[in-house]
Amino acid sequence: MTYLGIVIGLTGLILFRTRNADKRFLNIISGLILLIFSSGILFTTVLGYLLALIYSFLVGGLLIVFYFVRFIKKARKQTIDLLKLFAVLLIAVYPLTFIYSHLYFVRIVGFLIIPYSFIVYIYDRFIVKPEPMKNKFVITLAIQTVLIGLFLIYAFVQKAEADVQRAAAEQQRHYAEEQQKMNVQLLHDIDKLKKDIENLRQAEGVSK
Repeated sequence: MTYLGIVIGLTGLILFRTRNADKRFLNIISGLILLIFSSGILFTTVLGYLLALIYSFLVGGLLIVFYFVRFIKKARKQTIDLLKLFAVLLIAVYPLTFIYSHLYFVRIVGFLIIPYSFIVYIYDRFIVKPEPMKNKFVITLAIQTVLIGLFLIYAFVQKAEADVQRAAAEQQRHYAEEQQKMNVQLLHDIDKLKKDIENLRQAEGVSK
């Protein structure tokens, strides 16, 4: 998963720079995106918890600041630009999905980052820009797509949780079977010990 993050980061970097007419802070934002998606391998191999937290807030905060400046300097803002800004906010918190992966909500956010960003990218590059659309229509399309994505993510998370519970139940069953075998063996040993004691007593009685 950590190396997959680097692949995703490089792919996102290429897509972000493709057909991007706004060149302001383009290189800086590209570098920050790559650093963010490379965070997984840094957290697991180099950084401890505290350094990982500092890294997350620093890199994510810089990405938000530079992209927000780019956003407010844009002369003509459209609805899709707000959706892009929200996608950047999601990308900025990507490193936190490694630190707080034990939280259910954080896992949901982590699953949402890639599909939402990709959907917004498709709308921005191939739907909205080639042919101007009404804001209401763009918002409706985005909301519908995100809702579909959320349902798919929810189903995936539920399946993952069910698999975990199934594995835990299987482990418990295996432990119970092993415990039962141990109990049966223990009872068998106790019976054998009783018989040995009884035989010993009988042998002592005969000798007397």
